[in-house]
Amino acid sequence: MADRPEGRRSSRPRIALLTHTFPEQIGEFAFLAPEISRLANDFDVVLIPSQVARANLWPLPPGVWLQSGFSEYRPRWSVMLASLFRAVAFPSTYREMLAFGWRGLSPRVAATVVARASRIMSARQWFRRYLSRSDVDAVYSWWADGFGYGMAWAASDLGIPSVARAHGYEVFDERDRLGRIPFQRETIAIFDLIFPVSQAGAAFLSHKFPAAAERIRVRYLGVEPSPGDGLRSTDGVFRILSCSSCIEVKRVELLASGILELAREHPQFKFQWTHIGDGPTLQFARDLIRSAPDMHERCYFPGVLPPSTVRKWMAERPYDVFVNVSSSEGLPVTLMEAASSGIPLVATDVGGNSEIVQDQVGYLLPRDPTPRQLADVLYELSSLHPEDVQAMSLSAKQVWAQRFSADSNYARFVQDFWSVSDKVSNPPR
Repeated sequence: MADRPEGRRSSRPRIALLTHTFPEQIGEFAFLAPEISRLANDFDVVLIPSQVARANLWPLPPGVWLQSGFSEYRPRWSVMLASLFRAVAFPSTYREMLAFGWRGLSPRVAATVVARASRIMSARQWFRRYLSRSDVDAVYSWWADGFGYGMAWAASDLGIPSVARAHGYEVFDERDRLGRIPFQRETIAIFDLIFPVSQAGAAFLSHKFPAAAERIRVRYLGVEPSPGDGLRSTDGVFRILSCSSCIEVKRVELLASGILELAREHPQFKFQWTHIGDGPTLQFARDLIRSAPDMHERCYFPGVLPPSTVRKWMAERPYDVFVNVSSSEGLPVTLMEAASSGIPLVATDVGGNSEIVQDQVGYLLPRDPTPRQLADVLYELSSLHPEDVQAMSLSAKQVWAQRFSADSNYARFVQDFWSVSDKVSNPPR
């Protein structure tokens, strides 16, 4: 799909929204599509992906445009060298290296810090050129990361307000491969408002950067109502569902180990495990399962599925528990999706998981559970009386309706944009 040319200026405020790959229907799509649909009711929205988004694109609703210039930005060598020199001369670059202590002297850390500074500088340069030619009232980065910093910096140069969401990898230091997020202080400082997607993320950032606490406000993501009532198994088979990318932080291999432990401890117990998703650690999880006799017949790996299919499976197929064992999280939308279908939840106590996985909704595991602990919780859940399971299912739906409904959460978020738009005096009622 080619860029949709930005429409003529309407009477509505215009937002430039920086994403990773959206509107491509992968990654952010499940989270951003319902949000954009609602923003577009009140604002003109220009989508600016940082990665080339060309295949399987979401049909853009009226009032939404695609600007792919940033993802295709390939500066000349002279410009790249100038950006690199600016990064090296950037005072914050040296402060970041010093913050790592003696590790800041290592070539790996120094090169990573300089590379990220160069990325910030390049983003600032592109966005200064773009924003100076565009009639944009506010900029919005869906991630509080380096590209977002560069965009917000350019916006600040031009007097344009900026906001960002903050999720997990750009909030919690343990998610960064350096063990600390370079330029996070400057990133949080540059935005007019920061919207963490969890209370845990807001508390972490407010404690780490107290001067920014008044500009940090929790805004949960939200999901649509389930397309069905959700089903529980009635044939004596306990069905376990998980859905995530198969990368190190998601610990799919830990989940596989817990499934194996469940089979070893309770050899007569009938269960099935389905994991939706793909990635570099999936093969290791598959190999673990294949190491035990007959386990491959009880485990199903369908790969990556469209978000609409995942929602349909949750709503129309009998699943008895949804499991998340990540080592770090923001607040997973998959937990919200499962709750909207009334599926009991089991998750590790990381990030914002405890804000949705409460006693009446499921079980919260320790941050680093053993396979045995996971197996024990799954077996305990399978042993509950049907009336207790039904109560848990109803509670899950209530938590979704009260805290994670797309309608209510994004309506509130739209109001936040009216508050930062200098060109709007009276928000809609």
